[in-house]
Amino acid sequence: IISMQIIIGSCLAGIALTLPSSNFLQYSLAFMWLLAFSSATHDIAVDGFYMMALPSKSQAWFIGIRNTFYRFAILTGLHNGFITQGKYNQLVYSAISVLVRPKFLYIIVETIITIA
Repeated sequence: IISMQIIIGSCLAGIALTLPSSNFLQYSLAFMWLLAFSSATHDIAVDGFYMMALPSKSQAWFIGIRNTFYRFAILTGLHNGFITQGKYNQLVYSAISVLVRPKFLYIIVETIITIA
């Protein structure tokens, strides 16, 4: 886990340090590829670490919490992506808000029922 954190930090530093160079695009893409791979590996390692450390009842609770915030991130990321595009921002914001809020509430209730 710690080695992946070091690699992730090094990649971020590498991206920052290569931006002033003439070939910044190639170097930045290489660092971003390594960053994505390291981040995914770190995520899997951390999930396995806390799953082994917790008793089974706590595992179920943390899986529910993790899934809730994962869904929240997906919904808000999609929501913000639509808001920032186009010249009809207010219309798009209103339409997406009406569509996203009920689904988000459904996911929260479903997760709470699953945990209980």
